[in-house]
Amino acid sequence: MEVDNRTRAQSIRPEVLDRVQAIIFDVDGTLYDQSALRRRIVPRIAAAHWTSPFQCVRVMRALQAYRQAHEQLRNHAFSLDLQLRVAADKCGYTAEEVQVTVDQWFERIPLDLLPRCIYEGLPEFLHLLSELQISCGVFSDYPAEAKLSAMGLKRFFSHVRSAGDVRRQKPDPIGILTLAREMGLAPEYTLYVGDRTIDLQAADRAGMQGILIQNANSYAILHHRFANRRRQRVP
Repeated sequence: MEVDNRTRAQSIRPEVLDRVQAIIFDVDGTLYDQSALRRRIVPRIAAAHWTSPFQCVRVMRALQAYRQAHEQLRNHAFSLDLQLRVAADKCGYTAEEVQVTVDQWFERIPLDLLPRCIYEGLPEFLHLLSELQISCGVFSDYPAEAKLSAMGLKRFFSHVRSAGDVRRQKPDPIGILTLAREMGLAPEYTLYVGDRTIDLQAADRAGMQGILIQNANSYAILHHRFANRRRQRVP
């Protein structure tokens, strides 16, 4: 199903893209390669705890439990405290220990690694959208402001929201609908760009077109399609 949805998303008709006036982006896995980030962060965790392998295992277990709790609670009202408690139950640690681990290894330390994980072609695509005066926003399940700043991309996005702002995660459409309303545009003129099936589901429920990023080539394809709009403007 994931492959079929990705194929369908990549085949949006040119006339549909032509009426897009704004694009809302997911962040994790969409603006940067999550696999590349994990390949860089795991050695850092190991290096930080090389004298205490047991503590290294605790860190990895806490992070895994935090991600699992996030998915488990996807269809519930969003609550960071609840997510931490569920994660703590999963790994057998206290919620306080999970929070300290998440703050350090999920929120803070990865920031300096993000610039090396940005998808190739993304900055050029964002520059093109700016030239075309196509507004850009961000809606992510996780807080996004610090990540955008770390990647040097924050200036491209006029509006940034996360699940904590609306108390719901995708595929609930309330987040991207709220953002579209704040950007002053109707959903039918807004494109949502993500990397998972839940992103397409959220877009569909919001009455938006959705497209998934598969790899760096995805941005090259999008750049080519939107560059046609610039050429059409030339007298």
